[in-house]
Order: sequence, then structure tokens, then C-alpha cells
Amino acid sequence: MNTTHQVVADTFYQESDRILAALIGTVRDFELAEDALQDALLVALERWPVDGVPHNPSAWITTTARHKAIDRLRRASTLARKQALLQELVELEAQGGTEEMEDHAIPDERLKLMFTCCHPALALEAQVALTQKGFSPRASPLDFNPRGEACVAVECRFIEHVLAC
Repeated sequence: MNTTHQVVADTFYQESDRILAALIGTVRDFELAEDALQDALLVALERWPVDGVPHNPSAWITTTARHKAIDRLRRASTLARKQALLQELVELEAQGGTEEMEDHAIPDERLKLMFTCCHPALALEAQVALTQKGFSPRASPLDFNPRGEACVAVECRFIEHVLAC
């Protein structure tokens, strides 16, 4: 076993109970804390041979595990929100049958979309392009950028990230 793996193993044997207790205190979920600790150890095994062993390995593992736990909680929260929305849509469709759903049944998110498209982190051209794309249903992709550049894809990923939060 090389030295990096040995440091990870030693850190786990010496500090795992302290790290696990800190995580359980933070996330209030024993199973989530254990999974996050295991994920952090895997990340340590992947990164430390490349980046080197940190000055304080137990603190690094604790921080990484806490970030992993927070990521899992965020994903679970996002999934729960999306499942609830889908359930509402299924119920509305079941109530209405083949009839069209009422206008007030689906919340109007256009203002949120407009503010997201005009986020100050985006270049002005990208803001204009995304706003046109979002609010001009018949616009072509060539209309989005006056220079004909293909910059919309990167900004679309940004928009998807912002909307997911």
C-alpha cells in the first residue's frame, strides 16, 4: 500500500468517530453522515495522490464530507420539489380529463425567467439572446446573437443551473 493510501487509512482509523459525530450533529441523519464520510474518503483516495496530502487530513475529510452531505440534501430537496410539482400536474390532468387545464393551474414563471435571462453575470449579448429565445417563440437560433457566434449554449447551462437552485 502506498503512503497516500496509508495516510487515508490512518486518518480514518484515528478520526472517523470524531468526523462522524460532527457530521451527525450537522446533518441530523446517521445514514447520510456515514455515506458522506465514505464519499469523502473516496475523494481523498482519488485526489491526494495527485494533489498531495493536505496539512490537516482529518479537517479536509470533515469538510469534504460535510459538502457531500449538503449536496445530497440539496439533491433530495430538488427531487422532492419536482416530484410534488409532477404530482400536482398529474392530479390536475386527472381532474380535467382531456379538457384543457385552467390558466391559473400552472404558475406563471415568465418574470422569473426574464430576471434569470438578464442576470448580471451574463454578457449583455447573451442576456439579449436568452431573453429573445425565452420570449420569442418563432425566433431562430441565428437571431440570438448579432455576430452569429454560438455563445448561447454556455449561458443555457447557466440558466438551467440557476433555475435548479
